Amino acid sequence: MLGPIQLIVAAAILFLGSTILGTIGFGIGIVTMPVLVLVLSPQTSVVTMNTLALGLEGWIVWQARRDIPFREMGPIAAASLVGVPMGVF
Repeated sequence: MLGPIQLIVAAAILFLGSTILGTIGFGIGIVTMPVLVLVLSPQTSVVTMNTLALGLEGWIVWQARRDIPFREMGPIAAASLVGVPMGVF
């Protein structure tokens, strides 16, 4: 169980990373992971950060859905569905 100080630090760093992501478009992993690993276990940090990043990126895509050229991105997305699991393995 996390103590109150750990929760405050984790929430603050996640807020900072989310703000940076919304401002400049990248950086949530770069900003959050070093401090989050100091507060939480590595596995918990990765799951927390990835869940938050997925939600934030999904929200950004939803907000910009009218401006995204989905037809042009289809081949790239299909190739990434093959390449990403191979790279992770």
